[in-house]
Order: sequence, then C-alpha cells, then structure tokens
Amino acid sequence: MLTWPEGNGWLTKQLAAPLGERLRTGQVVVRIAEVRGGVEVDAWDAASQSLVRWQAAHCIVALPVFVAARVVENAPAVLAHAAAHVRHAPWLVANVHLRGPLVDRPGAAPSWDNVVYGTRGLGYVDARHQTLDPTPRGTVLSWYRPLGPSRYDEGDGRRLLLERPWTGWRDDLLAELSVPHPDLPALATRIEITRYGHAMAIPRPGLLAQIGSQRTAPDDAHRGSVIAGRLSFAHADWSGYSIFEEAFTRGHVAGASLA
Repeated sequence: MLTWPEGNGWLTKQLAAPLGERLRTGQVVVRIAEVRGGVEVDAWDAASQSLVRWQAAHCIVALPVFVAARVVENAPAVLAHAAAHVRHAPWLVANVHLRGPLVDRPGAAPSWDNVVYGTRGLGYVDARHQTLDPTPRGTVLSWYRPLGPSRYDEGDGRRLLLERPWTGWRDDLLAELSVPHPDLPALATRIEITRYGHAMAIPRPGLLAQIGSQRTAPDDAHRGSVIAGRLSFAHADWSGYSIFEEAFTRGHVAGASLA
C-alpha cells in the first residue's frame, strides 16, 4: 500500500498537474445536453458570477449518478436506471490535529488504518504513518463513521448527519479513540468535522448487472465503458464501490473510448 500525508489529494494534484491552464476550476456544471453535432455544457462560474457554455464533440460525465441524472438533459435510460438503483451511505469524517505523537503503547504497532474493536466507527488513518522522517512529530488522524441504518443507528442517517450538532460527533470521536489512546484528548488542538450525505456507493450482489455498467460498450475494445450517444460516463458509482482505484479505472476506460 502507498499513502501520502495529503491522502487522495496528492493523487489528484499529480493528475491535474499536466493539464496546466486547460484545467478550469471554480465552475459548477448545471446542464449537459446533446445537441446537433456535439454536446453543450453550461456551468456557473464563481469568479465572474455568470453562466458559461462549453461545446465539445463528446463529453465524459464524471459525476455521481444521482447528480448526473439531474444535470444531463433528457437523461439516457442507462443513467436514469443507475440513479434509481445505486444507493449511497452517508458518512461523518473528522480530522483530528495532534500537536505531538501519541504514546507508543505495548502490543501491535500502529497501522495506516486502525480499527477499534466493537465500536461504531470504521477507525482512523494516520497521515504520517509512512513518513520517512524519523523525528516524532504531531500528525493528523482521519476518523470515519458511516451512518445507518445499522444496529447502531436507526432511521434516516442523512437526517441525523444534518441535524446533530458537531459537538456530538466530537464527543463520540474522543470517547472512541480515548480507549486505545488515553493521551489523545490532551494532544488534540483542532477537530474538523465534515458531513458527507452521499459519501460512498453501497456495494451489493447483482448491482453491476442491475445498472447495466458492464454491457453498454459498443464493442469489445471498449469493454467496461458506459456510453450513451456522445456521452461517456466515468465515476466509481458505475463500479458500485467508491474507491480511488475504481474511479481512476472508470475515467481511464472512458477516455480510451474516445481515443
């Protein structure tokens, strides 16, 4: 396993670097439409506070399926079908800034991903786990908590995520991580809480067959591509599993389909 202190942020920076000025940020796509001879993409530009239009022969739509189904005008059947079948789990993610290293306790050495047995969370990752710097320093721990329905959480997980104050999540985090790390509360200088209403697609048996993501390519050369007219779809949702490797593969396959 390879990790970086910035997490997937490091990977996105490396992918973006070769694009230079061709990469346009600060724009929110509000409409994608197939038109005669090409595709129109309308986006709201935050800097100019105006709507801009892009035109292209083809378009790769790398959006979550539930977003793409709202943005793509006259959404094709394969997209509408996927949006109806893919379910997303809400997550709470917290970054805990520590001013110094945690006490090295007896037992197994700390891992990159550490799970506390019998708790509600999915554990935490240490941003400095694979650092080559031997000097003990502070670090950032990223703690993950999926939300219901489960034996821990009843009802609507997104509503709980939205309505519960951040102090409640802070208290849960400190209570959970204080078990393996009693010194953590005293070392914490900052806790950043982020709510993700649609954090990850929920993988389940038969999902790929249901959403048709394996049978929409026009030929074997583009196997795995999800293509509808002049639109190619690329997002981890089409794999039913929200990890970087799936997102990268879907993007690569979509790009290759236009080569």
